[in-house]
Amino acid sequence: MTITYNEIKLTEDQIKQLFNDPKIQEKINKYKPERVEAHKKWAEWLNKEGLEKLSDDELKNKFIEYYDSGAGRHAFVPINRDRIIRDIKKFREMLKFLLNESIDIKQRINEVLEIDGKYRIKG
Repeated sequence: MTITYNEIKLTEDQIKQLFNDPKIQEKINKYKPERVEAHKKWAEWLNKEGLEKLSDDELKNKFIEYYDSGAGRHAFVPINRDRIIRDIKKFREMLKFLLNESIDIKQRINEVLEIDGKYRIKG
């Protein structure tokens, strides 16, 4: 298997070699606990059952907190935040669609990201 990213082509062995590099392992070990904790926090509501329980206002507030914190990664561009949740019902439906594992992941991603995708939200 070869992965291409911005004209950089890496084989699976090269990728394994990168992840075994002590400097890379140090970075992984440094950020992993923070990322695991962030994942636990967001997974409490960012799932099919959790979405059903939240009111529209609660969903908006959870998303704003998620977005503003960078979800344990890095801060997102804030200009898009309010645009994404302008229609909270559409946002909820998009999330439920993305989380529906009975639909192929490629189809889910395309329906959200493509310009004419059924679940696309600008931002």
